[in-house]
Amino acid sequence: LGKAVSNFFQLTMQASIGEELVGCVICKIDEQKLLRRGYIGMLAVKPAHRKRGIAKKLVKLAMEAIQQHACTEIVLDAEVSNLAAVNLYTSLGFFKDKLLEKYYLNSGDAWRLRYWFPSLDYTKLLYSDI
Repeated sequence: LGKAVSNFFQLTMQASIGEELVGCVICKIDEQKLLRRGYIGMLAVKPAHRKRGIAKKLVKLAMEAIQQHACTEIVLDAEVSNLAAVNLYTSLGFFKDKLLEKYYLNSGDAWRLRYWFPSLDYTKLLYSDI
């Protein structure tokens, strides 16, 4: 469990107002044969600070950081009933790839959301170790 949790701290971004931590996004990079995939494991903003664009800014920062790691795509899972999250991600270009039925412990369904980087230089992926 320790290794699985520590893998998510590869890419962690925080939002603060003064000394107060108000939000964070936690991501990781998965190596899949010759390709890399970014995964957003968690996005959270304190309720008192929502509706201010903090979540959107954190996701954009995560997307930029993941792209810097030469990933071809980003995936994440969002609860179907969390319309704010689903709308946020789709507004940033993510699409609903698959419905995951009874995915959560509360038996809630999830959307597997996916984003493909449109202008990735694939030669960097294929020849980065040469």
